[in-house]
Amino acid sequence: MAFMHLGGDAGAKPTYFEVYAADKLVPTLKAAVIYSLSVLGQSRSWVLRLLSYEDEVFALVSLLLERHSLSTMHATFAESLYGLKRQPAPPKVQPAAAGSAAAAAGSGASSALGLLSRKQQYQALLCEVLLPYLKSKADHLYARHAQQQGGVLGLALARSTQQQQQQASSSSSSGRARLARIAAAARHYGLAALLKLYPYAHAAIEGVKFYYQLCYLLDVLDCHSPTLHLLGQRLVRLTGPEMAQMEREKQQQRQQQLARAAQQPSRVAAAARKWWLLGSAAAADHLRTVLILSVFGFKILEWWYSSAEDRLSSAAALPPPPPPPAPKPHPAGVGLPADVARCPLCRQRRVNPAMLAVSGYAFCYPCLFNHVSEAHCCPVTRIPATLEHIRKLYEAM
Repeated sequence: MAFMHLGGDAGAKPTYFEVYAADKLVPTLKAAVIYSLSVLGQSRSWVLRLLSYEDEVFALVSLLLERHSLSTMHATFAESLYGLKRQPAPPKVQPAAAGSAAAAAGSGASSALGLLSRKQQYQALLCEVLLPYLKSKADHLYARHAQQQGGVLGLALARSTQQQQQQASSSSSSGRARLARIAAAARHYGLAALLKLYPYAHAAIEGVKFYYQLCYLLDVLDCHSPTLHLLGQRLVRLTGPEMAQMEREKQQQRQQQLARAAQQPSRVAAAARKWWLLGSAAAADHLRTVLILSVFGFKILEWWYSSAEDRLSSAAALPPPPPPPAPKPHPAGVGLPADVARCPLCRQRRVNPAMLAVSGYAFCYPCLFNHVSEAHCCPVTRIPATLEHIRKLYEAM
């Protein structure tokens, strides 16, 4: 099952849309997994405990998924869905010595066929599982402690930490107390360093990713990710004959496993081994389809509930109430001029207009400022007012 049409020359460079869409599929899959756990948790309380370890749960799912995909398709799960595969990047053209030519001639068959070796598969698996897990944990750690650093809560926590350290230092001077103080100080300064340096590190990483994507889009580099560049791998399109060849190799491997299972000395062990192999093969064949359908189902549910909430909110929205009537002029206040464009105080055309919030009447800003500073009320209605009630008005030219 692939989103893109398989075909074309072997080793053809995929488009930027394909590699970008493959990168964005994994976060959507994680959201679908977490949403499925939250739905199951409504009826099963033990599932809700897994949500406290959502990063670990998805790392385990990703480990199993990427391991199977890399071993069978020589690509990650998302890359294989878009008809892509990984292969070792070609070495740079340099004057070859006799020794290097002999080493190239003696290289493994996997590199000669453009496939990843077992070591390269494990390197790619480590990067695809461990790096997103560490980034997610760092994001959560920074978000949790960054919120505690500001405001009254941060001051209270810092004050309580200082008091605890002072009490620990004054109460005991034993080796265990000194170790506790050292550990607390190390944790404090470690968190402070994280909160200080993490935004710069995150910006640097995102800047490097953007540089590689831009160079890939402009056809300057043949890999769109710094991780691929460090691993010495690149993405190419998977052609139809290659897909058929991989399918034949997979079926041959399964037949060999079934043949070895039939050679078990015990008939019960042979039958159990056979059914285990058949069940795992069926699960592996349909796992890709189930996960993709879960992603689409998650997106459909997200769209359905968002549109339903919009319809309910739009139907329940009440029209805005009419504005309150303007206060009537006070008999002891200044009268209103016949021309509404003139200031009631200086009787001239308003310059730098300003409005008084307690009454809504507009004046010249200097006139209104002086009057409110002296009389502490609106010139027209005599309603008490302060300088904070003055609002500047800006007219469109």
